[in-house]
Amino acid sequence: MDGRDHPYQDFDQFDPVLEAHLKTGGRVTYLSPQSQNEMIEVIGKHFIQKKIVDSILGDEATSHNEEKLSIVIRFVDANKDIREEFLEFKDLERTTGAAVSETLLSTLRSLNIPIEDCRGQGYNGAASMSSQRVGVQANILTHTHQTLLTSTVQAIVSI
Repeated sequence: MDGRDHPYQDFDQFDPVLEAHLKTGGRVTYLSPQSQNEMIEVIGKHFIQKKIVDSILGDEATSHNEEKLSIVIRFVDANKDIREEFLEFKDLERTTGAAVSETLLSTLRSLNIPIEDCRGQGYNGAASMSSQRVGVQANILTHTHQTLLTSTVQAIVSI
């Protein structure tokens, strides 16, 4: 026994897997990309539960030759403070207005955020994002006529 008190100290001597885990468990860091993504997803879901989302914000960027979409929501919390919270990064196959808006909408659906409740939207200045004719803004407006385009969003998250 290693001298540490733990609830399984009487059982680990009979289970070599448990014994090895208890002796090496202090070296766990949870820094793998999968663990980080799971934590981001859980935290994101926590922030949006029982919140009325005021605005959706999106920024498309290239990282290591891959197109990414960062998705952020703006809402008023229980203390009546305006908050912006990062939800997640999504991989983009294409960067057209239709493709980006479908990625954004499917993400909102998967998180149970009704687009109909959103009152604002903000994107970077790229035509595929903010064009009133073919950009994400135009596609979102086909789902809800209540959203106003806010001023151009700076880089939301530095990838």
